Amino acid sequence: MVAEDRYDSLIRFNWQVAALKYGFDDSADWRLARAQVKQESSFDPRAVSPAGARGLLQLMPTTAPGLGEERVFCCEDNLAFGINYLGHLWGEFKAEQGLERWRFALAAYNAGLGHILRAQELAKMLGRPTDLWVAVAPGLQDITG
Repeated sequence: MVAEDRYDSLIRFNWQVAALKYGFDDSADWRLARAQVKQESSFDPRAVSPAGARGLLQLMPTTAPGLGEERVFCCEDNLAFGINYLGHLWGEFKAEQGLERWRFALAAYNAGLGHILRAQELAKMLGRPTDLWVAVAPGLQDITG
């Protein structure tokens, strides 16, 4: 087993919990969350980003204030909170379908929900579709700078 595999059972379990809670469709599975962990922290549970995000799923203190400093570095707590939060974000994008919905949820995880909603508003003002990431993403730079 490679070091990255040690979190698979936790990721799968938390994905299943979130899938039941939020009613995930079949457009993605637990490996999406695994890829997110790889991208966010390279599977380093003690990772801290220059912006202050912490742990496997790089949770910002303002996103997970109830976890506290030590629990945010606890693999079980970080994965449970982060995957649940990703599920919550997936639930925010009901107009989008399939993988598009996941693109928006992942973008909101990384850039913040408010920024993505503002980028959708900008796309609408420009006459672009608001449910296709390729149409919304170009405006994100104008929103976030």
